[in-house]
Amino acid sequence: MAVYGKKFTPKQKKMLKEYESITGFEPMHQEAFDGGEMSFSELWNLNEQFIEDIHAQIIHIPKHGDLD
Repeated sequence: MAVYGKKFTPKQKKMLKEYESITGFEPMHQEAFDGGEMSFSELWNLNEQFIEDIHAQIIHIPKHGDLD
């Protein structure tokens, strides 16, 4: 896992490293950003949506029995 995009500003790189540290996931779409195919805002929103989608799926897992 890594933040390897070449065109990130220091602030963007810091944000992505923090994202990776918290989530355990390598930020997606780094190549698309470097290639000019998307803005940093688009990259960030897609990565954020990925985590929100995972959360939405987890909260719907049926709970069986005692959780303790």
